[in-house]
Amino acid sequence: MNRSFRPHLVSVVLGIGLTIALLSTTSAMGPGPQLTSIPKSPAWPPRPEDIVNLRDRADVPWSSEVVIYTVPLDRWFVVTGSKLSSGGCSYELLEDIGGIRTVLREVRTNGSDFPAELDPDNNSPLGWAIRPGSNLVVRNAGSCSGPSYTTNVYWTLRGYLAR
Repeated sequence: MNRSFRPHLVSVVLGIGLTIALLSTTSAMGPGPQLTSIPKSPAWPPRPEDIVNLRDRADVPWSSEVVIYTVPLDRWFVVTGSKLSSGGCSYELLEDIGGIRTVLREVRTNGSDFPAELDPDNNSPLGWAIRPGSNLVVRNAGSCSGPSYTTNVYWTLRGYLAR
């Protein structure tokens, strides 16, 4: 059984007309969604003005705290190294953003001037990413003799600001 196919002239003309109408309507609507480029990785090494080196000490009263750095609102602070020590009391390094706190490092002492940890210098390479607008806080954990006791806390934090 042989069948032949012959397109109907009206169907062909109608199909071509609808295709032209559809193409002209979509081109009048303007360009469609555009692909955006993937953000570039941060340049390495960081620019000198983006490098952060914090080195200081503070007398922190029992169960009190000190803000040691506030991260700019438009940048992340990437901590690449730290060293923390105290005069014998336990303390914490916290990230505080809008009252939400994250303990980054907690050092408990064994009654001497050295942290009771395997790493006596409490010195470690890191990759902490501290959020924009956060405060870095050192808190005396209140493990010493009582409310009249103040501890010396020393810190060195190294890193850079990134977008």
